[in-house]
Amino acid sequence: MVLKVSAGKVEAELSRLVNNADDTRISPFLKQTLTAMQKELAGLAEKIEDFDRQIAAFARKDSTCQRLMSIPGVYPHENCHSAAAKLPPLSSL
Repeated sequence: MVLKVSAGKVEAELSRLVNNADDTRISPFLKQTLTAMQKELAGLAEKIEDFDRQIAAFARKDSTCQRLMSIPGVYPHENCHSAAAKLPPLSSL
């Protein structure tokens, strides 16, 4: 199987493979494994989105990040990493 390197295309092909009962290119075991991996990827995507929201919220409140974001082309995720290190541990959220 050959896939172009693109997250969207990989997700679409993975979904098509695991959800098509008539597709016999892969074994039932591999289909089960890919289904588990697909669920893990979806969970990671949700976590990344949550972290992005936390970083953006922190950046809006932090004066250092606000100064950095006043520079054209600078976004909350760029150059605010040291300031974001002040975020509370995930276990406390």
